[in-house]
Amino acid sequence: MSQKEKTITQLLIKYLNGKCSVKEIRKLNNWIMENEENRNLFKKFLNPEILQQDLDLLNSFDGETTWQKRFNQNKSLKQKHNLKWLAAACIILIGCLSLFHFNYSLFPISQTSHYADRKEVNDNDRKPALIGAELKFQNGESIVLNNPVKLKATGEIIDEANNITIDHSFPKDKIEWLEIKVPIAQYYNLTLPDSTLVTLNSNSTIRFPSKFIEKNREVFVEGEAFFDVKNNQNQLFIVNTNQANIQVLGTSFNVNNYNEKLITTLEKGKVNVQSKKDSRILKPSQKAIVKDNSIEILDANILKDLAWKNKKFHFENDRMEEILFQIQNWYGVKTDYKKFKNHQETFSGTINRDVNLSQFLEMLSKTSDYNFSILNNHLIIHNKHI
Repeated sequence: MSQKEKTITQLLIKYLNGKCSVKEIRKLNNWIMENEENRNLFKKFLNPEILQQDLDLLNSFDGETTWQKRFNQNKSLKQKHNLKWLAAACIILIGCLSLFHFNYSLFPISQTSHYADRKEVNDNDRKPALIGAELKFQNGESIVLNNPVKLKATGEIIDEANNITIDHSFPKDKIEWLEIKVPIAQYYNLTLPDSTLVTLNSNSTIRFPSKFIEKNREVFVEGEAFFDVKNNQNQLFIVNTNQANIQVLGTSFNVNNYNEKLITTLEKGKVNVQSKKDSRILKPSQKAIVKDNSIEILDANILKDLAWKNKKFHFENDRMEEILFQIQNWYGVKTDYKKFKNHQETFSGTINRDVNLSQFLEMLSKTSDYNFSILNNHLIIHNKHI
């Protein structure tokens, strides 16, 4: 028997006995995914649904800690394994493994939770954010937007099929300032008159002109937005926030302007972040943090900083305060996130943004000391040890 066959046998024995580490579980999963023979063999000895649940758990918040908690709490169950059956099964398994040819082209572990397949929503649950916003005109009129829109250089507002979708009379030779406000539990995509693409996160607002006919292309943002700016060497594009402005020619970057702090993450191109006291140029995969007019440049985690735009929750050592704030924005429930400002427990993991709140909270509960419930649209947090 080859060394790999011995390793897989040992992993299966450890898994049956509840002693696999996170790394070992993932190695076992890789082997199962290599070919149909491995999967069929595994089904003879184990329930693959149980392994899938464990893999989902390990890919959620703080998998290592939760994995240990699970088996520490279930020691009595582990002791009930039929050791004679286990020994006999492994003898058969060793013989079967020696007949297989191993393919070393491994497959990555899926990051998608199987909970996302469940569709039920009860009265105390919340669905994920939907696309939508409110468009306000300069004269005070407003209209609800349920689909993305494009603003043409001529001032017309069209839909994705290039049909005029909003009947509004814009002045021919003047600028009319427009505002798109995205409420909590919604998000929105639009195309500005210069063909710049903008994705707005929940609880965000953008103000922009009906035409870019001034020296610079200027917009104003509150909340969070991702920009893919149309290059125009003759007309600077400027994003204004309360803390600073970001000057670009043609590039893609994220602006996070929540909670009196500006974080600008540059995906590609070059931008200049300018506060009242400082000015710094960003390179790709860098981010600028502006607070109290001071600018700090750090290496960016693009996967994490742009996860919201890619329809993911991606946490890496994030505190409960930060997670609850995202829950509040995305699902539209009120949270007491500020109470966790000095809370030191952190969480890591990736979850799709299209899951219901109950599914999100189920994963969070399994990996924390808290249970969660919703009362009068308020997220109630219960300590498990009280």
